[in-house]
Amino acid sequence: MELGAVADAWLAASKGGAPGTGSKGGGKSKMGREQYRVATPGAARSDAERKQRQRLLEEETKRKLQDVLRSFQPPDSEGKEKRQRKRKLISPDEVAAEAIVRVREFLSKAEVDGARDARLRGAMVNSKFLGTILLRRRDLLVVESSEAMCLFASFPPLKGYRGQALEAVVHTMEAEALISLVQGAMPGMEGRKLTVRLLRLCIDESSGCLLNQYVYKELTLAHVSADRESVLLMCPMTDADTQPLTTTPTFWDEWFALAASQCNGKWRMVNASGLMEAVKWATGRGVGTSRAAQVGSTPPPSSGLMQRLWQDSMGFSAAMGMMMEEACPFYVYVRRDPGGKPRVTAASRLRHGGYETPWNQFLSISLSGELANMGILSGRAGLFHIGSVRLPEEGEPGQLMFTDIFVSRGLGGGGPPVVEGIWHHFYTPHGTAELFGHLRLGEGKIVTRHGFLLRDGDKLPNLEVNMKIDCKPHYLLPMGWDTLGQVVMLDAAPDAS
Repeated sequence: MELGAVADAWLAASKGGAPGTGSKGGGKSKMGREQYRVATPGAARSDAERKQRQRLLEEETKRKLQDVLRSFQPPDSEGKEKRQRKRKLISPDEVAAEAIVRVREFLSKAEVDGARDARLRGAMVNSKFLGTILLRRRDLLVVESSEAMCLFASFPPLKGYRGQALEAVVHTMEAEALISLVQGAMPGMEGRKLTVRLLRLCIDESSGCLLNQYVYKELTLAHVSADRESVLLMCPMTDADTQPLTTTPTFWDEWFALAASQCNGKWRMVNASGLMEAVKWATGRGVGTSRAAQVGSTPPPSSGLMQRLWQDSMGFSAAMGMMMEEACPFYVYVRRDPGGKPRVTAASRLRHGGYETPWNQFLSISLSGELANMGILSGRAGLFHIGSVRLPEEGEPGQLMFTDIFVSRGLGGGGPPVVEGIWHHFYTPHGTAELFGHLRLGEGKIVTRHGFLLRDGDKLPNLEVNMKIDCKPHYLLPMGWDTLGQVVMLDAAPDAS
């Protein structure tokens, strides 16, 4: 068997069905919040108890990882392996590292051994303690992933990252490094490592909201096929990595209090260049004539004009950015919907000189993980929106954070969702906010979106009262210029308090 036979066999086997559909041995691990806190070493009541729990957890993890190691070796070699082994593995990290080394050794064997290969593939795919990701090298498409990855990212539409481009679900700051590692991978480079932040996505059973959180993982380049078509990445998992993300009622009380004090109110952009890049990206995805021709329809005259302006006209994007900063304030209001879930609503207005338009509501998005229509972008480009609540990374300050996840579903809107970009919103107690993330350009290329907001006046209680929480969301331009006939004009006087 050639060097890449196992990984290539996985790639070939996956071509029988659509990527990202289905899961082997999936299912959520159900554990109550009280049990989860007890199982977490940091929740021990004393330092001694914490250390004892940590030792027990490490022993249990080590035992399970050693079970994985045993499944990699042929039955008749187990006794020989025990006699040859002299060094004692003393930590779960060492056991995980040894498992990755063992995988690399097996993949490098030249002889054909169907039983061994089936055992190896089964051990890796079904393991809950080793994260395994098989990628198509040219575009970082996740062809297959292990049970551990499915527990790590358990949100059903994006479970285990299957069918996703891996650069879309890694932190923006590490996306370029990951792309460089994977696309530059060649046989003989196995063993190289890269630490990145991978995005966890889980539905919180207690609140029904979609939670997300970045977690540092050390990825090891375990195998590169001889033809460089496929790449295998592996990383060890902790017990916390495979438990679902959860919240408490206290968390939500604090979260909505932060929304009221840090987010709700009038804002203006102080750096709209990132947003203009995003609009340019969106128009390039299918608002023009070429995409319309693919779906067999005739585009409106304004469609081709929009694409020419945003894509080809020098200076138009910059001019629109300046106008957004100076003449287009907007109002953000986060509230509970009738079901108690968080919902983000927003309105905008145009002001020039002494003239101001009424407020126009253009956004109403739930943070529950539901797939939301994006107006013209859904119809013409097959793009949809998923809202999520972001949990802080270790060491991050307590502030209001939520996330926009943009997915495509094909021109008909019926395919499995594929992540095209992720933006994170950070609101601070200092009257400032930051928007940060990136969008995919395809074939392992991204464009970064980075913008800043500044408070622009007092709150408007009457405006908040009239915000609709059941209206359809509209996107592309906050003034609703993409869907002029569908905007929601608020009834209250614009600045009545």
